[in-house]
Amino acid sequence: MNWITTIKNIFFYGSYSIHNLKSIYDFINLTWIKHNLGTLYTLNIYGNVCFSERDNYSIKKYHNTHNILLHGIITDLSEAYNKNDILINPCVIGSGLKIKNIESFSFGLPIITTTIGAQGLQEFVDNESLIIINDYNEYPQVLKQLDYNKRMNIQNNIIKTYEKYFNLCTVYKNFFTILDNCI
Repeated sequence: MNWITTIKNIFFYGSYSIHNLKSIYDFINLTWIKHNLGTLYTLNIYGNVCFSERDNYSIKKYHNTHNILLHGIITDLSEAYNKNDILINPCVIGSGLKIKNIESFSFGLPIITTTIGAQGLQEFVDNESLIIINDYNEYPQVLKQLDYNKRMNIQNNIIKTYEKYFNLCTVYKNFFTILDNCI
Protein backbone atom coordinates (compact mmCIF):
# COMPACT_ATOMS: atom_id res chain seq x y z
CA MET A 1 0.00 0.00 0.00
CA ASN A 2 1.26 3.45 -0.87
CA TRP A 3 0.33 5.53 2.15
CA ILE A 4 1.23 8.75 0.43
CA THR A 5 -0.53 11.97 1.29
CA THR A 6 -2.97 11.81 -1.59
CA ILE A 7 -4.55 8.93 -3.43
CA LYS A 8 -2.85 8.10 -6.71
CA ASN A 9 -3.83 4.52 -7.57
CA ILE A 10 -7.37 3.16 -7.47
CA PHE A 11 -8.21 -0.39 -8.38
CA PHE A 12 -10.97 -2.79 -9.25
CA TYR A 13 -10.84 -6.50 -9.92
CA GLY A 14 -13.39 -8.99 -11.00
CA SER A 15 -14.41 -11.84 -13.21
CA TYR A 16 -16.32 -11.41 -16.45
CA SER A 17 -19.65 -11.92 -14.73
CA ILE A 18 -22.32 -9.44 -15.77
CA HIS A 19 -22.39 -7.63 -12.41
CA ASN A 20 -18.65 -6.92 -12.60
CA LEU A 21 -18.78 -5.93 -16.26
CA LYS A 22 -21.69 -3.54 -15.83
CA SER A 23 -20.28 -2.09 -12.61
CA ILE A 24 -16.85 -1.17 -13.96
CA TYR A 25 -18.18 -0.15 -17.39
CA ASP A 26 -20.66 2.25 -15.81
CA PHE A 27 -18.06 3.53 -13.36
CA ILE A 28 -15.65 4.30 -16.21
CA ASN A 29 -18.28 6.08 -18.28
CA LEU A 30 -20.39 7.78 -15.61
CA THR A 31 -17.63 8.72 -13.19
CA TRP A 32 -14.07 8.30 -14.46
CA ILE A 33 -14.42 9.87 -17.89
CA LYS A 34 -17.28 12.25 -17.05
CA HIS A 35 -15.33 13.81 -14.16
CA ASN A 36 -11.92 13.50 -15.85
CA LEU A 37 -10.51 11.53 -12.91
CA GLY A 38 -7.66 10.22 -15.07
CA THR A 39 -5.94 13.58 -14.66
CA LEU A 40 -5.67 12.94 -10.90
CA TYR A 41 -5.53 9.17 -10.50
CA THR A 42 -4.68 5.92 -12.22
CA LEU A 43 -7.40 3.27 -12.45
CA ASN A 44 -5.88 -0.22 -12.37
CA ILE A 45 -8.20 -3.05 -13.37
CA TYR A 46 -7.41 -6.72 -12.80
CA GLY A 47 -9.08 -10.01 -13.66
CA ASN A 48 -11.07 -11.54 -16.53
CA VAL A 49 -13.21 -8.41 -16.62
CA CYS A 50 -10.38 -6.88 -18.68
CA PHE A 51 -10.90 -9.27 -21.61
CA SER A 52 -14.64 -9.68 -21.86
CA GLU A 53 -16.77 -8.33 -24.67
CA ARG A 54 -19.94 -9.74 -23.16
CA ASP A 55 -23.21 -7.83 -23.32
CA ASN A 56 -21.66 -4.69 -24.85
CA TYR A 57 -19.81 -3.92 -21.62
CA SER A 58 -16.31 -4.41 -22.98
CA ILE A 59 -13.71 -2.21 -21.33
CA LYS A 60 -10.80 -3.26 -23.58
CA LYS A 61 -11.11 -0.03 -25.56
CA TYR A 62 -10.16 1.98 -22.45
CA HIS A 63 -6.75 0.37 -21.93
CA ASN A 64 -4.08 3.09 -21.88
CA THR A 65 -6.66 5.86 -22.27
CA HIS A 66 -7.90 8.21 -19.55
CA ASN A 67 -5.14 6.81 -17.29
CA ILE A 68 -6.85 3.39 -17.18
CA LEU A 69 -4.64 0.29 -17.16
CA LEU A 70 -6.01 -3.20 -17.76
CA HIS A 71 -3.68 -5.72 -16.10
CA GLY A 72 -5.73 -8.85 -16.70
CA ILE A 73 -5.32 -11.93 -14.56
CA ILE A 74 -2.58 -11.89 -11.94
CA THR A 75 -1.55 -14.88 -9.85
CA ASP A 76 -0.92 -12.96 -6.64
CA LEU A 77 -3.60 -10.43 -5.75
CA SER A 78 -1.45 -9.04 -2.94
CA GLU A 79 0.59 -7.39 -5.71
CA ALA A 80 -2.46 -5.30 -6.63
CA TYR A 81 -3.26 -4.46 -3.02
CA ASN A 82 0.29 -3.33 -2.37
CA LYS A 83 0.45 -1.10 -5.47
CA ASN A 84 -2.87 0.68 -4.95
CA ASP A 85 -4.33 3.09 -2.42
CA ILE A 86 -8.01 2.22 -2.51
CA LEU A 87 -10.36 -0.45 -3.88
CA ILE A 88 -13.57 0.46 -5.64
CA ASN A 89 -16.49 -1.94 -5.83
CA PRO A 90 -19.15 0.08 -7.67
CA CYS A 91 -21.51 -2.89 -7.78
CA VAL A 92 -24.98 -1.95 -9.02
CA ILE A 93 -26.45 -5.44 -9.44
CA GLY A 94 -25.91 -8.76 -7.71
CA SER A 95 -26.60 -10.33 -4.38
CA GLY A 96 -24.81 -11.78 -1.42
CA LEU A 97 -21.50 -11.07 0.24
CA LYS A 98 -18.82 -9.67 -2.08
CA ILE A 99 -15.60 -11.58 -1.38
CA LYS A 100 -13.45 -8.72 -2.76
CA ASN A 101 -14.59 -6.64 0.24
CA ILE A 102 -13.40 -9.27 2.72
CA GLU A 103 -10.11 -9.64 0.84
CA SER A 104 -9.66 -5.89 0.95
CA PHE A 105 -10.34 -5.97 4.69
CA SER A 106 -7.53 -8.54 5.08
CA PHE A 107 -5.11 -6.07 3.46
CA GLY A 108 -6.46 -3.08 5.41
CA LEU A 109 -7.25 -1.26 2.18
CA PRO A 110 -10.10 1.28 2.19
CA ILE A 111 -13.08 0.36 0.02
CA ILE A 112 -15.54 2.57 -1.78
CA THR A 113 -18.63 0.57 -2.66
CA THR A 114 -22.38 0.84 -3.05
CA THR A 115 -25.23 -0.34 -0.84
CA ILE A 116 -25.46 -3.41 -3.08
CA GLY A 117 -21.68 -3.88 -2.90
CA ALA A 118 -21.88 -3.81 0.90
CA GLN A 119 -24.55 -6.52 1.14
CA GLY A 120 -23.67 -8.96 3.88
CA LEU A 121 -21.59 -6.36 5.71
CA GLN A 122 -24.42 -4.12 6.90
CA GLU A 123 -23.16 -3.98 10.48
CA PHE A 124 -19.93 -2.34 9.27
CA VAL A 125 -21.55 0.29 7.08
CA ASP A 126 -20.74 3.37 9.08
CA ASN A 127 -18.06 5.01 6.92
CA GLU A 128 -15.60 3.84 9.54
CA SER A 129 -14.88 0.61 7.67
CA LEU A 130 -16.64 1.01 4.32
CA ILE A 131 -17.41 4.10 2.30
CA ILE A 132 -20.82 3.83 0.68
CA ILE A 133 -21.63 5.80 -2.48
CA ASN A 134 -24.79 5.24 -4.51
CA ASP A 135 -24.37 8.17 -6.89
CA TYR A 136 -21.59 8.11 -9.50
CA ASN A 137 -21.26 11.88 -9.16
CA GLU A 138 -20.14 11.59 -5.51
CA TYR A 139 -16.88 9.75 -6.25
CA PRO A 140 -14.73 12.82 -7.07
CA GLN A 141 -15.59 14.59 -3.81
CA VAL A 142 -15.20 11.47 -1.68
CA LEU A 143 -11.82 10.68 -3.24
CA LYS A 144 -10.68 14.25 -2.58
CA GLN A 145 -11.70 13.98 1.08
CA LEU A 146 -9.78 10.75 1.67
CA ASP A 147 -6.63 12.31 3.01
CA TYR A 148 -3.91 10.36 4.76
CA ASN A 149 -5.44 10.64 8.25
CA LYS A 150 -8.90 9.55 7.11
CA ARG A 151 -7.43 6.57 5.23
CA MET A 152 -5.35 5.56 8.26
CA ASN A 153 -8.46 5.74 10.46
CA ILE A 154 -10.38 3.59 7.98
CA GLN A 155 -7.46 1.17 7.73
CA ASN A 156 -7.37 0.75 11.52
CA ASN A 157 -11.13 0.13 11.62
CA ILE A 158 -10.94 -2.35 8.74
CA ILE A 159 -8.16 -4.32 10.40
CA LYS A 160 -10.08 -4.48 13.68
CA THR A 161 -13.23 -5.60 11.85
CA TYR A 162 -11.31 -8.24 9.90
CA GLU A 163 -9.64 -9.60 13.04
CA LYS A 164 -12.92 -9.69 14.94
CA TYR A 165 -15.08 -11.37 12.29
CA PHE A 166 -13.13 -12.76 9.37
CA ASN A 167 -9.63 -13.96 10.19
CA LEU A 168 -8.99 -17.70 9.94
CA CYS A 169 -8.96 -18.34 13.68
CA THR A 170 -12.33 -16.66 14.14
CA VAL A 171 -13.92 -18.34 11.13
CA TYR A 172 -12.68 -21.82 12.02
CA LYS A 173 -13.52 -21.38 15.69
CA ASN A 174 -17.14 -20.71 14.75
CA PHE A 175 -17.07 -23.61 12.29
CA PHE A 176 -15.76 -26.06 14.90
CA THR A 177 -18.32 -24.82 17.43
CA ILE A 178 -21.08 -25.61 14.94
CA LEU A 179 -19.58 -29.05 14.28
CA ASP A 180 -19.32 -29.77 18.01
CA ASN A 181 -23.00 -28.91 18.41
CA CYS A 182 -23.90 -31.40 15.66
CA ILE A 183 -22.16 -34.31 17.34
